[in-house]
Amino acid sequence: MAVLIRNYLRVEAGRIQFDLYLREPIVTIGGDSSTGKTFLLKYVKAWQGEHKFKDILVIDDYNHLDEMKQKIKGSKQKLIIIDYADSMLPLMDLCGYDFIADQENQYLIFTRSGMEYGARDTGLGKFVQNDNTIRISYLITRGVNA
Repeated sequence: MAVLIRNYLRVEAGRIQFDLYLREPIVTIGGDSSTGKTFLLKYVKAWQGEHKFKDILVIDDYNHLDEMKQKIKGSKQKLIIIDYADSMLPLMDLCGYDFIADQENQYLIFTRSGMEYGARDTGLGKFVQNDNTIRISYLITRGVNA
């Protein structure tokens, strides 16, 4: 089973702030376009250029699918964030079982179709925005970080 590397991710993105409580080793965020998924990754990658978020691997490059797959397979102790999962993962021949079987990494998977990709029902959610803060609204709530 994937492991919990981070239980919280905070990213300041201009006037928007992402406060994300990651309560499962595999979290799948569903939603249409313009909900903040790709916007978040833009800022994560920018901060990585400033040597922050070294424990995060962003997978979002259609042009280098083999390289992206090798990065996933070679990662250890990373939060792996996958954008465009509905179209990229089948092309990389990856599925939910691959993430469940990974005992080294944690996954945050962005999808438009709502497919689980190995997430438990308590790891399925969507982004919701209140004022200038975006959080995960889990489909099954529990406790203070629901």
